[in-house]
Amino acid sequence: MLRYQGRSQWQKIKMDPGDAMEGISWDSLVDFAYLSLFLLIATVIRSRVVFIQRILIPSNIIAGVLGLFLGHHLFEVLDPASLGNYVYHLLTAAYIAMGLRGSNVRRGYGAVTTMTIHCQIFAVQGLLGLLFTLFLILTYFPHLFPSFGVQLVMGFGQNPGVAYSLGKTWEPMGFIGGGQVGLAFAAIGFLFAYGFGILLINWGVRRNKTALFKGYDQIPPSVFKGIVGRGEKKKEAGQLTTASEAIDTLTLQAALIGLVFLVTYLFITVVTGALAGLGDTGKDFARLIGGFAFVFGAIFAVVAHLLLKRLRMDHIVDRGLMTRLSGLFIDFMVCAAISAISFTMIRAYWKEILILAIIGGFVTLVLAYVLSNRMHLDHRFERMLASFGLVTGTVTSGLALLRVVDADFATPVAEDLVYAGGMALFFALPLLLVANVPALGYPDQSTEMIIRAVIFITAYIVILSLLWKIYRIIHMRHEKQR
Repeated sequence: MLRYQGRSQWQKIKMDPGDAMEGISWDSLVDFAYLSLFLLIATVIRSRVVFIQRILIPSNIIAGVLGLFLGHHLFEVLDPASLGNYVYHLLTAAYIAMGLRGSNVRRGYGAVTTMTIHCQIFAVQGLLGLLFTLFLILTYFPHLFPSFGVQLVMGFGQNPGVAYSLGKTWEPMGFIGGGQVGLAFAAIGFLFAYGFGILLINWGVRRNKTALFKGYDQIPPSVFKGIVGRGEKKKEAGQLTTASEAIDTLTLQAALIGLVFLVTYLFITVVTGALAGLGDTGKDFARLIGGFAFVFGAIFAVVAHLLLKRLRMDHIVDRGLMTRLSGLFIDFMVCAAISAISFTMIRAYWKEILILAIIGGFVTLVLAYVLSNRMHLDHRFERMLASFGLVTGTVTSGLALLRVVDADFATPVAEDLVYAGGMALFFALPLLLVANVPALGYPDQSTEMIIRAVIFITAYIVILSLLWKIYRIIHMRHEKQR
């Protein structure tokens, strides 16, 4: 018999163990079912509501909003604690899938420059967040956690999973509601990506800055509706690399992800266990390492891919299916992340979050415009638009905006954006590491640690800029010699 729990608990429809299958828990499956329901409803809404189609809001964000208000706060069928765990693990799974599929990175000028612009914007977002936090600590909010402002770059420049993962890592160190703060920044970042992205498109069209845009009527209906129509050409999701009589190809891809997941888990367990035995400082470092599961997962996935290549077994991995699996994890992760936002937890910071997000959003917009026009050699508007979507949301939001003005991805912008995203994962790693520096100083050395982080990020911007200028000089000389 199914029964509905009282409002004193998180309300979930659960199986009464005494009535049917004693000892079997439905909790995770029911969470998956509700998230699936909201994703399906969101897909229908996207395919039917013209206004939502025109501003290109993805179904996973619509589903997250439905989950937030209906699943979390109204009917209370979703537990934010459980959703947070899903966000953490789905993020790791997505990075593992991306690492296993390998990378055909072309280190062309467009990709390298796009990556450099993204990393520079990430750095400025982090710098802005730290300076804003320092100002608050020195004025009216002296006990504010020093890594508060870093959540701007985690939520905007990275993704909800990274913001939540690091925020949860800082909670035992004193950041109350750290994970929720990261989710709030990520949600506002998506609003900037799609809201201001559409405004940018209309501005660019009026100013004749678009190279290929021929009108909204020339864009395939599936771009807006989100569903490929009955008569439209469908792309292949992947290819079979196994004989289905032995094992399904998708099963093999999932098993490879699971294996890397196991290696990641064992590594983190051993390392954090060893560090925890070194006292309070060791425990702090152990928590920080635990928050970087997605980074270790990506590294081990890349190592696994290279090992398969070395053994001449990399043909068993299908890039298309790995990409689809990564998309699956990200869609559910974004839905769960937005659904998990607790207004109660962020109530103490809502003014600071809103002020910093608005300032950060406009600074990001200006940087994307200025850097793209100064550093790129071609398709400047398209590159600026795609980059703005990425540094306020994800690669998906960058590609969604780009497709409006480059419906068939005829320019190299989309390809360069994807390649740049892969390279930025490693070139932006120092920023992820330095994000933890202020946290280590809480509460007695918050100001000192923030200043150290500011100096490090400033040096990072300078070094990155110098390296790019050297690369540009070499590239231009090579082009002249052709």
